[in-house]
Amino acid sequence: FLPIISKSVAVFVLLCPLFITLSFRAKNYALVGYFIFLCGVIFIFSDNQATKLSLLIMSMAAVGSLSFLQTLTLRTVFISLTAVMILMPWIAPVLYGWVDVPAHDSESVIWQASIPQRLEIWDFIARRIMEDPWTGFGIDATRSIVDFDSSKTYFRVNHVLHPHNISLQLWIELGVIGVAFALGLLAIIYTMLTKLSRSARALPFVTFCGVMVYLMVSWSLWSSWLIAFLFLLSALIAYQHREEPESSNARATA
Repeated sequence: FLPIISKSVAVFVLLCPLFITLSFRAKNYALVGYFIFLCGVIFIFSDNQATKLSLLIMSMAAVGSLSFLQTLTLRTVFISLTAVMILMPWIAPVLYGWVDVPAHDSESVIWQASIPQRLEIWDFIARRIMEDPWTGFGIDATRSIVDFDSSKTYFRVNHVLHPHNISLQLWIELGVIGVAFALGLLAIIYTMLTKLSRSARALPFVTFCGVMVYLMVSWSLWSSWLIAFLFLLSALIAYQHREEPESSNARATA
């Protein structure tokens, strides 16, 4: 079922850090191992390359959440995200210029991961952004752009539903204003994370990294199911964080 219901698998993957944390806190190490095993199965057998990348990045973020790496990892991630948010319209054409994959080479991993198609879309959108980078073209602008001005080497459709990249989506829809809003939100998230204790910071940070991978290479920012899921995921993480001090205090009192 993994190659078929990729969104369901992605939702499960983003919930796994929470499942593993709760299982570990309950000292149910067999369940911890079970969820890690399932993540490994998904990484090997899923056809969704964004899910594989998300699992890889979350694993790296989990290692980076170790006490002696945490500050460096947190700063590196948010500085990198800030740079990508600002510079993506200039980065995308450069990345597309590096692509040299034969259009008939459909068996290659790069082709199956839709990398050439994504980069051609990003290149086109980046060039359209430059036509009005200040205010953008409005929400879901790419749905109304039917003149896909590209060589169509890899992406042969004349219609782009969404940019598959949060930075380019904000740039083309809301311009500088949208990017400034995103940077402000990143600053708020970073501040909130730094105010948490080191032990409490790991779960939201790892989950945040996983979500950002999908937003950078896969999902549309305004998908209703995605917005609903992110609210639910945030509420679950916030709830378990609220419960953690109470449990710790109870054990200390006992």
